[in-house]
Amino acid sequence: MSVSPPLDPPSAGAGDAPRAGDGDPVAPAPPPARAWTPEQRRAIERRTGDLLLDAGAGSGKTSVLVERFVQSVLQDGIDVSSMLTITFTEKAAAELRDRIRLRLRELGAPEAARRTESAFISTIHGFCARVLRVNALAAGLDPQFAVLDRYQSEPLAAAAFEAALDELAREDARAVDLIADYTQWSLRAAVMGVHAQLRSAGQEHPRLPEIPDDAGGSGEGGVSDGGAAELTAAARALAAELGAIPEGRAGSGSRVRDAIDRVGTCLELVAAAEVWPADLGRVYLPRNGAALSTDACARYTEALGRFRVHCATVAARPVRD
Repeated sequence: MSVSPPLDPPSAGAGDAPRAGDGDPVAPAPPPARAWTPEQRRAIERRTGDLLLDAGAGSGKTSVLVERFVQSVLQDGIDVSSMLTITFTEKAAAELRDRIRLRLRELGAPEAARRTESAFISTIHGFCARVLRVNALAAGLDPQFAVLDRYQSEPLAAAAFEAALDELAREDARAVDLIADYTQWSLRAAVMGVHAQLRSAGQEHPRLPEIPDDAGGSGEGGVSDGGAAELTAAARALAAELGAIPEGRAGSGSRVRDAIDRVGTCLELVAAAEVWPADLGRVYLPRNGAALSTDACARYTEALGRFRVHCATVAARPVRD
């Protein structure tokens, strides 16, 4: 009779924990210590004053932020829910949360790792939305409000602008000329840019400041006539100066003749009852040339700029709202 030798005990699988002689699991080895540069170590350990970390891509900024967060929890005793961590995108925020959770688990803090699910780790928009939802009634908001991203908000803003522009053109014939002069796309960029700036400043219903009562008045010189008298005097003085340049003299070429024509057109426009700002944009002096760099040219250009602002204000008053 033959006797088979005893079988060897089954070998441990790749995922099985090694066991001591008494059958109890062996405690897992602690995670290896991470090697930080002196600058990174200072950023992780500093706890007083403001701290700005400026570093290039791939230099470990996120790892430092993760370690600083984790050490604040484990060494300083700060609760996970008492820290605010802001990043730029939802994807980056999700990655940051995962890395903080994993690091806390590595260091034997599973409960703190679980609390990262409700921690303030998000974009600035996500944080603000969370605060507003918690205090929706005090803020006068529907708790079910949604935050629109760029791809949702831009088509709505464009549609609202188109509707407002169509309504403006139907109600005031002068608005058609204004739209034609500035073009629909330029007006859209300007209006939406100003609207966004005023919304960022806290205005719930953005509105431009009131136009001063004397902005469209008329009178003898100064501000009351918008600078028409000042521009007329500057244009006449410049026309006389340019007209006195002899033919054939250096600097008396086509640019000077073009400048004389533009100054003459400017005088005609100023004498008109209504002046569109776009028309004044065509009477600025040509660039370059010693003859167009005199004090008289500078005075004309400055007066023209002030009068054009005045005319734009007058043109916008009946249609701006």
